[in-house]
Parts: sequence; structure tokens; C-alpha cells
Amino acid sequence: MFRNIGNDLPPRHEVGQTYRNVKFVLENEKQFDDLETRWLLNRLVNKTEEARVISLLKAHNQKWISSPFELDEYSKMEFRFQDFRDNPDIIRSNEFRKWKSKKQGELMDHIYHDKNRYIMHNNEARNLMIAEGKLVGAKWILPWDGNCFLTSSAWKNITTSVRSHSDSKYFWVPMERLLESNDVLFDPAFKPRLEDEPQLIFRYDAKEKFNGDMRYGRRSKVEMLWRLQVPGPWDSWGYHPWEEHFQTWKPSTDKPPGVGQIPVAGWVARLFSGRPKLETDLIGRGLDRVVAIRLLIDHCDADVAHNIYSFDEDSPLMWDMDVLEKEKIEARASDAEITVLINELVAICDTYLSAGDESEESELSFANRAAQVTALALTSFLTGEVRYAKHAAQLYVEWFSQTEAQQKVSDMKKFKLCAYLLDSLRMLKHSGTLSTEQYAGIRTWHASFLEMVLLNNKMAAKNKALIGKGMADENDFPAEYWSKGPQPVLYDAQVAAISAFTGDTIQFLHTVERAKMKMTARIRDQGDIRPPKLKDPKASDVLELEAWLELSRLASRAGVDLYGYQGYDAPSTKLPLILAAVNTALKAVNKDYIGYASHWHFTARTRYPINDLVCTNTLCPEIMSTYPEATPPVFPVWRFGLNT
Repeated sequence: MFRNIGNDLPPRHEVGQTYRNVKFVLENEKQFDDLETRWLLNRLVNKTEEARVISLLKAHNQKWISSPFELDEYSKMEFRFQDFRDNPDIIRSNEFRKWKSKKQGELMDHIYHDKNRYIMHNNEARNLMIAEGKLVGAKWILPWDGNCFLTSSAWKNITTSVRSHSDSKYFWVPMERLLESNDVLFDPAFKPRLEDEPQLIFRYDAKEKFNGDMRYGRRSKVEMLWRLQVPGPWDSWGYHPWEEHFQTWKPSTDKPPGVGQIPVAGWVARLFSGRPKLETDLIGRGLDRVVAIRLLIDHCDADVAHNIYSFDEDSPLMWDMDVLEKEKIEARASDAEITVLINELVAICDTYLSAGDESEESELSFANRAAQVTALALTSFLTGEVRYAKHAAQLYVEWFSQTEAQQKVSDMKKFKLCAYLLDSLRMLKHSGTLSTEQYAGIRTWHASFLEMVLLNNKMAAKNKALIGKGMADENDFPAEYWSKGPQPVLYDAQVAAISAFTGDTIQFLHTVERAKMKMTARIRDQGDIRPPKLKDPKASDVLELEAWLELSRLASRAGVDLYGYQGYDAPSTKLPLILAAVNTALKAVNKDYIGYASHWHFTARTRYPINDLVCTNTLCPEIMSTYPEATPPVFPVWRFGLNT
């Protein structure tokens, strides 16, 4: 017998349940003379828990093999967005909103399919246990789940049945799901109900293998039960339309002619999960399992961002600080190209300093204030002049300290493209011009703004006094999220920037990864942004494209490639969707720039040509005049700190 030891999955299981189950088996299951027990340590993410289990196995002189979890290998797993071609942005569709939570959860679970397959390693682990059993010369192989327990009577029944049907290559073993403490197994009056998915036994020459493309929690073992014609409630289970490629199974031919159902053998107990209510609630158990798997995957994705791509909430994301340092050194040469740009910034920022009280800073719109803070913070870094940083900090703290919280919320909701501003605040914190206390307060406010206003999260209602606004039910996202026009892209750019700033890496990754679905829905193959119902589609398209570029820059810092995203099943020669959109926008706005995008290599001077296009009067004054809160001082900052 092999037992598959996988990851704890709270809230489906209690934390530490895996260790406790292994301990219970080792301390209470009889060592049967005709059964050798081995273990598979299967993709254990928590290395502390893995070490505890190994120590336990060593203490009991157990044999085991390991299929290790490797973060580098896991990082290659992608979300399965491509299975929704008919509705590429389905999770933001009216259809999705009308579904019950069970169906919504199953769709989200499918999107996580390949990541689930790697971490849970469900059917592949079963096949590995079968192969290992054959390798060591076992006649009968039991590739079982790690929480299985055999009583003496159960094992006796199994062996009796196997010996009575020795011509069969397969047996199914009914399973009892314990609803209370495991100690009930030692009660002489205990009688198993045997209503759960059975375990299987394979003879050494059995040819059937578990389908490695199936994931944990979605018919992985059931697909084999169908093939072996094992009867049960699963006979009426089906698939959703997006799961068509899983519906390819055929009845097994690895049985004697005329044999239908394979023999049954004894029974086995499934140890208590620690969650009694879920053991009797099939739907609730399924939903909690989906949530638990997603939480584990989200945790691993955050580890990838932090440990492989060095994603850091305290470091600027739009500016590459290594590049800024080089540009700072370059600027010392008076004839350097970068010096001209820095001199532009200095001249502008000097006007802010010289204006003094006459600037009526308290009456500045938030967008203008943000533009000034951004330019001042960058100028301070590039010149080493702390006076610019001090003035930037003063501007932001003055806005932040306003008592009218509702007005601040209104300002922030309007200011969608805020990534550069938040980078500026990071720089001010590092320079010491924003104190640790001020910076912590600013982050706390932004975290509450994110939860309460942008995500409408019911769980953040306790903080409503800070924002001054109560919100709707959990997951009842605001109108910007569900909109068919450009607003969802601007919304995503804001959510991504703020979630990164506040340290919510999981929310950040959800936003930038799922943007691929929105990108496929919004940008046609030829680069046209699907026409919004606005008076000036050119201006709105360019603003949306600017949001895509900002979102893509943020995503790249965590290893998510939106710049090169081509959509579903695209040929290698196809332009990435953003590049196609840039090319189309340039053609539409200024015919002199036709073909410019064909030379785009995202270099330091061309990473954001659309920003220059929008913001430079000499190129397109008609768009400059319609661009909301047009504030030239911030525009040059887009040309700095961009890695090639």
C-alpha cells in the first residue's frame, strides 16, 4: 500500500490535519503480515510541515518516496483562460453574475486547473505509486489517499475478496467518511456506511492509468471509476461546457470479455478532517475545497512574485531604480541627452518652490497635486536636492490630512492612473521626507480605500468610519468593474497599483493575471480597441491604452507578461495585442507615425510612446485638449527609469 501525503487545505481541513492523520495511522493501524505500507510525500509546499512528517516517518521506520514541490517549475504553470473563447471575459459578464456560487466556484476552479494539477499532483501521484509498486515487485498495489485507515476486519474482508477473484486485475474498495473523532473506529458497535468515493486496487499487470490531465477536486478518481464501470452517484455527474476536452474517456478494455463491473473488496475508513459540518454537506464541502485550493495556489503565486521576480511592495514599480541611478550618473555630463530632460523637470519644479503660498496649494485638484508630487520626488532623486522631496511630502500630507474623508475618496476614485504617484510616495519614504508614521498611515488609508471603495468588500465594513461609507455585499464590485467600456481597464490599473502599494500581493496578481481575459475581449486582433460609447472615441481609446501600458508595466514586475500577450492560440508571428493596439492608435491619431510601432522594442525612450502622443501638443493637440486633468509637469517622468 502507498499512501499519498499531500498539503493541508484549510478551510476544507483543519491546519495540521495531514500530520495528525499520519500520526494516527502509524500509532493505531496494525502491521498486517501480508501488507507492506509505504508513503508518497506529494508536492508539500510547507517545508516545516514536510520536515515534521519526515521526522514522524523516520521515528516509525517507514519507507517513503518524494515528489518535491519546486517553485521554479511551478512558476511555469499558467491560468487556463483559453477555454472561454466564446466569452473571453466571462468572470465580468452578466451571465456569470446570474450563476449560483457553486457554478461560479467551479468556473474559477477550472481557471486554476494547471496550477492545481502541479501543486496537488493528484492523478500523477497515483500513477507514480502504481509504477513504484510494480518496480518493487508487488503483486497487488493500493495507490490510496493519505487519510485512509484499515481496521483488522476491513483488511480481512479485502484479502478474502481478492483471493476469491484472483483473475481480476482491479478491485474497488468502498469507503466510510468519518464524521467524528477517529477513535470511533475502535468502538465494537461501529458500522461503516460506505457511501463515499471508493479506493482502488491494481494488480501488477493492470494496464489502466489515471488520467494525468484531471485535477484534484474535479472528477479525478471518478473518471477512472467510470472507465472501470464502478457504480455510484457519480454515474449522473456531468461536465460544464468549458470542460469538453475532459469528456473523452472510454470503458476499459483491460478486463475479460463480458465482464462489466469489477469486484468489490472489503472497505476502508477515511479519517476525520476536523470539519464535521462539511462531512455531511456535499455542496459545502465542494465549495470549501475550491476555496482551499485557490488559497494555496494564491500563496504559491505570491511566493513566485517575491522569491523569483523580487516583487517588493516598498520598491518603485514603474521606475527601475537601477536605471534611475545610472541616469543620475549620466546627468553629470552636461552634454548628455538625459541632462536635457532633467533640466526640464528642474525648471518646472523650481516654479512650484518659488510660487510659495501664492500657489493656493490647498485648492489644487488631486490630479494636479499628484502630478506635482511625482515630478518633485523624481527631481529630488535625480538631483540629490532634498528641498524638492520636502515640498512633495508637504503637498501630499496636506491632502492626506484633510478631515473630509469623503472628498478624498471622491478624488482618488477619479484619479485612475496613480502608479507613478505611489512610486513617488515610496521614494519620499526612502528619502526620509515622509516619516515612518506618516507613510504607515498613508498605506493604511489606501488599504481601506482599496477594500471598501474599489473592491466593495463586506469584510472591511469595520473600517467604514475611516472612509465614511458603507458598502454592498461581498464581491458586489462597483460599476467600473462590470462596465463594457474602457472603465474596467482604468479600474484594474488603479486596483493593481494600490494593492501593490499596500502589500496585498494576492489581489495584485489576481488583477494583472485576469487582465488577460479583459485584454482579449477589448482589443481585436488587428489592434482596434472595441468602440466605447463615448463622444470622443479617439481620446478614450488612447486613455485606455495608456492604462493598459501602466498595467503591463506593473504586471511585469511580478513576472506577468502583458506586453507580449497575444491572446488565445495565437500564431508566433502575430503581434502582441498591446503592440497591435499601439500601432492602430498611432495610425489613427497621426499618420506621420504609421509604421513606428513596427520598430517598437520597448526601449528606454519608447516604452511609453502613447503617453508622449497624448501629452505632447505638437503631436496631437486635439487629444491633449480633451485629456482629463491635463497637467504637463508630470509627463516627462514617463521617460525616466525604464529598463530596456
